[in-house]
Amino acid sequence: MIRYYYWGTGLFLIAGLSLGFFIIPSDEEIAFMFFKSKHYNEAYSKYEQKISDGNFKQIVVGPLSDIYVKYIETDKAISILKKYIAIHPADIGALSKLAFYYKISQDRNLYLDKLETLNQLDPKPDRIRALISETKFQEKFNKQLYYFKALNDLDTLRAGELLSLAYLLIDTQQADEALNVLQPFFSQPQKHVPLEMLKLYVGLLVNKQQYQEALDTSMVFLPKTAASKEKLVYNTFEISKIFLLNNQPVSASSLIDLYKDHRFFLPFSLKIETEINIEIKHFNEAFQRLSFFYEKGQLPDSLYDDFVQIVCHLEDISSATKLAKNFNLDLLSEKTVQLYLNVFYNKIELTLFQRLREEIIGKIPDLDV
Repeated sequence: MIRYYYWGTGLFLIAGLSLGFFIIPSDEEIAFMFFKSKHYNEAYSKYEQKISDGNFKQIVVGPLSDIYVKYIETDKAISILKKYIAIHPADIGALSKLAFYYKISQDRNLYLDKLETLNQLDPKPDRIRALISETKFQEKFNKQLYYFKALNDLDTLRAGELLSLAYLLIDTQQADEALNVLQPFFSQPQKHVPLEMLKLYVGLLVNKQQYQEALDTSMVFLPKTAASKEKLVYNTFEISKIFLLNNQPVSASSLIDLYKDHRFFLPFSLKIETEINIEIKHFNEAFQRLSFFYEKGQLPDSLYDDFVQIVCHLEDISSATKLAKNFNLDLLSEKTVQLYLNVFYNKIELTLFQRLREEIIGKIPDLDV
């Protein structure tokens, strides 16, 4: 009986001692408790002691590097991380942290170097996107192009990324490749298309003289660029300018005709529409549009010269008479003034014409009147 009691007591004591051994925290655990409770000074001294003892375990280096950065001692954080990584060269977490510390210390070359190391160890779309961003920041465009292509192999490029890649290819004299990069996007239905992307793609097609494909693409995807009719009209005029500037006024007019019912007064759109109508010799239509705003006193100054030229072309005496009563010479070129005088000499009321002639001589004495 006594023997059993002794062993039982002995076992209890041994268990208690063992339990006590496990309950007492190590210095590393104590330091971590200080760190988690934001007692950084105490944690700092505990961890530094461990480092001085040659302890470069993750549980020491990780928190201490964070404390160093918090105390604006980034160089120390970088130093201990480099020593840790020398022992554990494939530790993704440590490499990521070191890359970030290089970035905040403005050492962009070493930041890029560590990003590339991370990508070699574990290529992921987000890592490659970080590399694209950094190579752009450092203007290392060949590397940026390389990582764009790597991302395209690994993941579907977002619309903005496709656009950036296309512009980069154009900047590096690879316009045909830019067209090839954008083509798959426009070969399938899209819920939304950025206007800038459509403008670039249409512009590339027009430059290749693929006018019909450019027009067809515009008609299909323009409605996907805007959520409102007002914005759609704006975008339509933006695309139509591409055709107009490349001597394709009929295509430009075809686009505008799609949304005639939704057209509204905007100086920029009225200007483009007028240029298109003049280019394709639709003078009556141009006159009707401009005359409507002139009668209401809403004709933009930038279109006054165009309006007078159209009135001259149509030899519209009624409109010419109205213009003569309130002729704004400040908004007219000398060429347009001369045209007006030549066309309507002896066609509008004599006294009105004489008064206008004197006004013109007063402002433009060298004009042949």
